[in-house]
Amino acid sequence: MINIFVEGDNDRNFVGTLIKHFNITQNPYKIICTDGWEKIKFLKNTFQLNKDLGGENYIIFDADNNPVQRRNEILSLINTPLIDDIFLFPNNTTNGNIESLLIQIMNPIQNTINNCFDNYRVCIGSLGAPYQVPDDKSKVFAYLSALGKEYNVKSRNYSDLDAWNLSHKLIQGFVIYLQGVLK
Repeated sequence: MINIFVEGDNDRNFVGTLIKHFNITQNPYKIICTDGWEKIKFLKNTFQLNKDLGGENYIIFDADNNPVQRRNEILSLINTPLIDDIFLFPNNTTNGNIESLLIQIMNPIQNTINNCFDNYRVCIGSLGAPYQVPDDKSKVFAYLSALGKEYNVKSRNYSDLDAWNLSHKLIQGFVIYLQGVLK
């Protein structure tokens, strides 16, 4: 069994959608939600049991502010021999998260929505305290809401080409990664 560990429901939905959309799967796999990168330490037995049964364990998490640091933090929580590989959103090398990837792959036809939201961020930022500038999660939510699409992270349709550009180079690189994982 190939276990793919992700941080949350949004990640699980996104990865699962890409596997199905691009018809990647050839081997049995399971996508396991950890509910945050730090909670992966509570799944050591799951990693070990899968390895004992001849399985493979992959981690797909957010890089956040420092991909090298995040990789080291993960490796400090789970023994290296239990992990076959780690991929960090948005592209395995730069700072960011799944939301920064999603913003990059928004359908360029819908750029007016992004421009409106970016102007909104500037406006809110100019107000100062006590207001907070909306984050990337808010931008993805607002984008889907403005399009009249499902915005709940568990049921978003990432194969909807009206909203998402699945031919974007970031997606293509990630699909190649998933093809290697699910070979």
